[in-house]
Amino acid sequence: MSTIQDFQGGDPKLNLSWSEDFGRTWSNARQISMGKTGEYRKRLKFWRLGQARDRVYKIEISDPVKRVILSADLEAQAGSN
Repeated sequence: MSTIQDFQGGDPKLNLSWSEDFGRTWSNARQISMGKTGEYRKRLKFWRLGQARDRVYKIEISDPVKRVILSADLEAQAGSN
C-alpha cells in the first residue's frame, strides 16, 4: 500500500549550487533532504563548501511544497591570500 511519502512532496530535496562568475555558470548541485512530510523543525546544513571569492549561491527545491526559510548563515575564515 502506498503512502503520501511515496509521492511528490513526501521527501523533498534542496539543491545547492554556486557560481564563481556572478551567475554565468553554475557548479554541480549538492543535494540534501528537506525532511519527510511532517518534519517541521528540520535544519539543513552544508559542510565543506571550499574556498570562495565573490561567490553567488542558488537553491532549488525538488517538489512543489510549502517552504519557509527563516535564516541563512555562512561561517567563514579569512584566507592567507
